[in-house]
Formats: sequence, C-alpha cells, structure tokens
Amino acid sequence: MERPVIEKKQSSSFEWMKVSFYFTYVLLLTTGSITLIEALSTSSAAVRHIMNLETCISIIAGYFYSQFTAMLTTGKVDYAAINTMRYTDWFITTPLMLLVIMMSFSYNNTKHASVHVGTYMAAVLFNFGMLYSGYLGDTKKITKNTGCAIGFVFFALLFTLLYFQFIKGSSHSFNFLLFGIYFVVWSMYGIVYLLDDETKNTMYNILDLIAKCLVGIGLWLYFTKIIVA
Repeated sequence: MERPVIEKKQSSSFEWMKVSFYFTYVLLLTTGSITLIEALSTSSAAVRHIMNLETCISIIAGYFYSQFTAMLTTGKVDYAAINTMRYTDWFITTPLMLLVIMMSFSYNNTKHASVHVGTYMAAVLFNFGMLYSGYLGDTKKITKNTGCAIGFVFFALLFTLLYFQFIKGSSHSFNFLLFGIYFVVWSMYGIVYLLDDETKNTMYNILDLIAKCLVGIGLWLYFTKIIVA
C-alpha cells in the first residue's frame, strides 16, 4: 500500500502547521541551551541530573524536528513518515520526561532526587502501553477509536501511579502544579490523536512545545529560584 503523501499547499491551516514546526524546533534548541548551561554551572547534584535529562530531551526532540522541517522544504509532506518519526521520538523522550518529573517530585518531597526502580519501570511500561496502542491505531492495525480508548486506560494507570507515589500527601504546591500540567497536556495528545493530519500535527507541535520546552524552562526557573512556588 502506498504511503499517504500530500502535495504541499498554501492554505492558511498548512501555513500554521509549518510555523508550528519551525517555532517548536527553534524553542527546543533554546531550551536545550539553557538547561545545558545550568547543568554545567549548578552546584546541586540533583538539579544537575534533572537539567542534564532536560538537555537530552531537547537534543533528541530537536533532531526529529530538524527532520520534520527538512521535509517541509520538499514539494510533498509525508504524514505517515512524520507519524512514524513522532512515535520514535516519543518512545525515546517520554521515559526521560517521566524520570524528570519523578525526580522533581522526589526532590521536593525528600530533598533527594531518587526514584525507586520498580516505580519507574511500572511508569515506563504504562507509558509504552499508551504509546503502542496509539501507534497501532495510526498504522490501522486497530481502529483509532480503539487505540485511543486503550491508550487512555494506560494513561489513567500511569497518572494514578504518579499521584499515589508522589503527589498524595505532598506539601509542595509546585508538585501539584507540575502534575496538573502534565495531566492536562498529556491527555490532550489523546484527544488530538483523533483529528485530521494537518490539524493533528499543528496541535502535536504545540503540545510538544509545552511539554518539552515550556516545562523544561519552567523547571530551570524553579530550581534556580528565579521563580518560587
């Protein structure tokens, strides 16, 4: 079966999609630069570990966005190829993102950015289940509605685990704020999943910008005490 390849067009929605790809790419490079500098300069080992991971996330995602933007300069947009690259990106970066927020929760609760291996592995397995069910729907192995429903089951398991392990009983408002941001943003990926390719890619870019760039910059602002929560 031939892959769905769309001729480049100049509709306003297509232009917004292009802008969102380029803007997210540039902000990923910016975020990676900020977190790398902080990782090299901070005296706190815990903050250095978190900033190192955030830098890795930005570098990996930035590589994939460089491929996306390169594709936009050609005469065709291969949405199937973009989808495959997105899932590859997510399978690599989301375990790192989970480790970052779990370390941040733990650091606020105990002043030690350590995470129990069992808790982390359970979170990664739930995350992979969520991603893989979405991938099966996108590749038409199952219907998209089925993939979305199964994905939200794994999503619920993942965030229930995070809540009971790190949030319940916490006295830090920042933990509740970070948990809430991740809950809302990651749930939006599941809703956007059902949209048409053009709209979906624009929204995915915006969500990636929030989850990877703005959260990364927010963690930098918080751990450097530029802002206090």
